[in-house]
Amino acid sequence: APVFVCACPGVQGQFDPVIQFTSTGTVYATWMNWYDTVFSKSTDQGQAWSAPVEVSGARWTDHPWFGSSADGRDIYVFWAQGDVFEAHSHDSGATWSVPRKINTDRQRYYYPEGVAVLPDGTVLLAAAAYPCGKGTSVCSGAINISVFRSTDGGASFTEQNVEAVSSGVDFATSALATLASDAAGRTLLIYTGAPSVGANSQLFI
Repeated sequence: APVFVCACPGVQGQFDPVIQFTSTGTVYATWMNWYDTVFSKSTDQGQAWSAPVEVSGARWTDHPWFGSSADGRDIYVFWAQGDVFEAHSHDSGATWSVPRKINTDRQRYYYPEGVAVLPDGTVLLAAAAYPCGKGTSVCSGAINISVFRSTDGGASFTEQNVEAVSSGVDFATSALATLASDAAGRTLLIYTGAPSVGANSQLFI
């Protein structure tokens, strides 16, 4: 039967859940408690959960996504604030880094949508970067499909624009991107977007 991950009295609503199993059987989850991004874990296949930890630093957040190493020790949580913000833990969620922005482009609105932690510790984040960042109001046009990469445990990130797609016929912001990797570190990036502004959105890999 369904159980509450957290009833969280006083929270106006809960949104955008993401869940993941570790190789040890522990289950991790992140979601939004109203506008705060929180983390919780379960050691009994989801019947009971730890008290949620706010990882976003009491700031407005949207669209969180996370990933972890196979053993669950290294966890990386990302969320949108126009910019992409990140917080990480290297002790299975016991303590967390101070949240910080990882992108440098201020003219786009980023949505993180897929995270992979490779066997060598490299962290990858897929994000769609819409053309309506700070100082702009129109979201129609070219949308960058970006991959952020860290090889130093989240201390720093680089960004690579893999592709540019366009906003589609139905929505001004119609691109999504996510990725997955295997035990050898091979990674696939999958994303949607229109080939030209106003066209039908298509799926690419």
